[in-house]
Amino acid sequence: DLSPNRSKPLAGVFCFLRPVSFVWWLVVTLLVSGLLLSLGLLPEHIRLLLLSATVGNAVEFLHWLRHSHNRQLELVAGDERVQSYRHPLPTSKKIERYFMLAACAERGGLIASCTRVASFVRCDQQLTDKHAATATVNAALISATVPGAKFGDIFAEAQAAYASVGFPDQWRAHHQGGSCGYQARDVKAAPGDQTPALANQAFAWNPSITGTKIERMILCCPGGPEPLARPTDWPAVTGEWKGQSAQAAAILVL
Repeated sequence: DLSPNRSKPLAGVFCFLRPVSFVWWLVVTLLVSGLLLSLGLLPEHIRLLLLSATVGNAVEFLHWLRHSHNRQLELVAGDERVQSYRHPLPTSKKIERYFMLAACAERGGLIASCTRVASFVRCDQQLTDKHAATATVNAALISATVPGAKFGDIFAEAQAAYASVGFPDQWRAHHQGGSCGYQARDVKAAPGDQTPALANQAFAWNPSITGTKIERMILCCPGGPEPLARPTDWPAVTGEWKGQSAQAAAILVL
């Protein structure tokens, strides 16, 4: 409404907004200047600075940043969800007895992966036996990872190991891992895959049986597989396959 009797009130509003807009412009300018100065003074290893005055929820922002840029992956499940999912997206369900956590972390463009299982109560014998069986499959995968070996042949060793421990079809429930580096898995091993394993190539194997999983990273070396990470403050379980042994993280009882 631009009638004469409406123009004066509107003019008054605009006159009021001008100084307010200037104040906000000044505040924003000072904030940006301070931010640029702060960034210039930060150590080189700090890659992100969040201001509490401008970011209401830094945790949610970091979750968005992580997922949108494929920087890191966190999968977690507790109790019956561990039985149902091998790649469990986090939910609000509270953990009661035991849980499985899978994570991928990036540094310098390279990605590392691991899975851990922990329990607040003593594990029953069935779960313990399943984890020991998974350790056998893990040993089969690792011992077969030598330069020149075809991914399909390595996968066949895992299939044979699953059958030997009484779980012949568990390999069908989830991928078993493969080569890694610039992605969580550059190539996922599969039956008949003719991709050759290369010397000094990184691998992340993740055999699983319903209710548990083991995920290890190794380097494929001419002298034999070299573990890239050993469980230090975590209990270990040793799997054996065709005279070769491989250590992995056991289930931690808290």
